[in-house]
Amino acid sequence: MNGRSDVASDRAIKQVSSDVNVLRARWDTAVLKGRHDDALEVLLKLEPAEPREPRWTHRIADTYRRLGRAKEAEAAYERALTRYLAEGFLPQAVAMAKLVLALNPARTDVVERVKPDQARALRGPARLPLSDPAPPRDAVLPPPSPVGARASLPQRATRVIETPVLAPADDEADDEVRFSEVDRATSFDIDVSELDVAPSPAVLDAERLSMMAACTLFADVPRQALKAMTEAAELVELEGQVVLFREGDSAESLYAVIEGAVRVEVSEVPEGATIGKGELVGEGCILDGAVRTATVRVDGHLVALRIPKASLTSLVETDPRVGAVLLQLFLRRLIGTYMQTSPLFKPFEPSMRLEIARTFEVRRAPSRTHLTERGRRSDGLYLVLAGKISIVDGPGEGTTLPVGTVFGQRSLLGRTVAERTLVTVSECLVLRLPAQRFASFAVTYPPALAFLSELDLDEAPQFSAGG
Repeated sequence: MNGRSDVASDRAIKQVSSDVNVLRARWDTAVLKGRHDDALEVLLKLEPAEPREPRWTHRIADTYRRLGRAKEAEAAYERALTRYLAEGFLPQAVAMAKLVLALNPARTDVVERVKPDQARALRGPARLPLSDPAPPRDAVLPPPSPVGARASLPQRATRVIETPVLAPADDEADDEVRFSEVDRATSFDIDVSELDVAPSPAVLDAERLSMMAACTLFADVPRQALKAMTEAAELVELEGQVVLFREGDSAESLYAVIEGAVRVEVSEVPEGATIGKGELVGEGCILDGAVRTATVRVDGHLVALRIPKASLTSLVETDPRVGAVLLQLFLRRLIGTYMQTSPLFKPFEPSMRLEIARTFEVRRAPSRTHLTERGRRSDGLYLVLAGKISIVDGPGEGTTLPVGTVFGQRSLLGRTVAERTLVTVSECLVLRLPAQRFASFAVTYPPALAFLSELDLDEAPQFSAGG
């Protein structure tokens, strides 16, 4: 008897699946032909047929809006909000709340309904525990070991709570520029173990989306900050090749991509990159004095949440934990990008790139910080992640270093003084390998040492500041 029931159940499931496929095909045809009434009729059947697929409810709301049926659209967007939250699609739920508010500004109650519970459940423990205390200040350690000495490499990296600032060591000698070291046991470096070193898959499920930057932005901040970001966000819907911002523009906002994609174009790089659903664009706005480092344009279709820099700055001032989340997101993207593109990392397999990244620390350099000084020894190897650094004395004077530039290797390899003075023009983020760990790095990763040695002899094609 049970066997017959199982067979009947299997047949019913197959029939439902077949019916859904037929409905999807009918919906595609109606949309292609611009028959909104027909599309709506099909969607109203798809919604109950696939109750865990919030996109159908979303599409119903969009169709009602196109047909000028505002009240029904509002109700459908509210249903879509509930369904997106239940499945853990937090950024999409924020977008639905904004659409309800656009149709009915009095519905401020929908903002209160945007909660991160299911998204957090999919993600597991937050990368930045919301109760973390402020980190300890930088510790001043003894001068770096001689270049020939061997130091142990760190076995793991910890989470970024606050990136330590580059500050001169109290006991630096007259012939060196040396910054206070960070105790690896208490430092707050990026957790590179989860960095994406390969492109995202074409199909993204809820679990994958929950781990991506857009969801992290909303899920990992405290509840009050989530509400404030939802209120501050502006929903933008664009078609064609519209430019979001241009290289060199002042960085005044960031975007969370809900649907579609954007194309990132950098003047020095012929081939651009595509950033799609679940990602953030423009996180560099969190830096003081930041300018856009690339031109970003819509790649056919885009639905995104735009959050102004002024709103983010206000949130960070109110609750520094928001700044910690933003900084980690920005650093994860930057370091992930450079592990895929920098000649320092490219010769190695992805797992080895992660290991190498663990040997570096992430440091912040406020504007007007002297990273190297002509005639003085450098204290480490640097890779520019973000911000503007200028040569103010020495060969190439007046030049601004492009992001991705490696410098400091000449002083470390030749035990000589720097040939140039490098000063930050804006707040900067850098990867830094202190001199006391350089010897172990050079012995452990010969291909990286070979790249640095070639930079020392020939500055083309990769620019080297020769610090």
